[in-house]
Amino acid sequence: QTRQAHFIADHGGLQVIEPFLRNSDGLESRILQQLQDFDLWDECVRQTKKSSLNFWLPYDDPNPDDSNNAQPPPTVWEELARYIWNHPAGRSFIDPNQVAGFEYWCNILGPSVKQDGQDEAPAALGWHQDRDEGHAFDSENPISIYPVMGSVFYGYPHDVVGGGELEFVPQHQQIGEDQDELTLDNVETEAIEAVYNRLVFLNVTHWHRVAPFTQGQRMTFAVNLWNQRPRGLLTYQERLEQQKLQGVTDTS
Repeated sequence: QTRQAHFIADHGGLQVIEPFLRNSDGLESRILQQLQDFDLWDECVRQTKKSSLNFWLPYDDPNPDDSNNAQPPPTVWEELARYIWNHPAGRSFIDPNQVAGFEYWCNILGPSVKQDGQDEAPAALGWHQDRDEGHAFDSENPISIYPVMGSVFYGYPHDVVGGGELEFVPQHQQIGEDQDELTLDNVETEAIEAVYNRLVFLNVTHWHRVAPFTQGQRMTFAVNLWNQRPRGLLTYQERLEQQKLQGVTDTS
């Protein structure tokens, strides 16, 4: 069956695929059904906040000859991360000779609240570039290392009212540490709505943010492609082993 899709190109590699998961496909329908569980998303966010680090997933080039012997992924998030980057649009960014793996995490954002004296509510998630935070905040030798490409999937039927778009700057903007968000608020930007079952590939080295919104909750699953493993990131299994060593038995 032909996948219904449309692409937005010429914006630093940004592409939009929708619908990404199809109910007519057995595997995709199962994943889509699992993602209806709010508690699953909440737990993903909680596990990330517990360690203040996202999850790591090593690259594993799929081999059709080994598909019958492949081990099932331990979580739906790992399965989804690999499925996203096995999409033809995702694979177009992967160099098998360079790729190391994927960084993934979940976000649940609430409405922005305008404070006294503010003309408008702040962004739900402010302007930023994705990078290796472990190296960026090294007190002795801070350096900026960036992913190859990023992806965002809106996999929960959230109800976002009055904004919440993914806003991004198509071209690189040189922003110094002494400058603030107002600098970026005055440059030309593009915006993508956070539509359920929409997948977005974008260059996350470009400045981007989540626009303010007034009602609802905004749910996203993000996966970045890396040519080297960011400092400090652990796989799901490595986290389980770490918790065992630390005597943590409750992973709920």
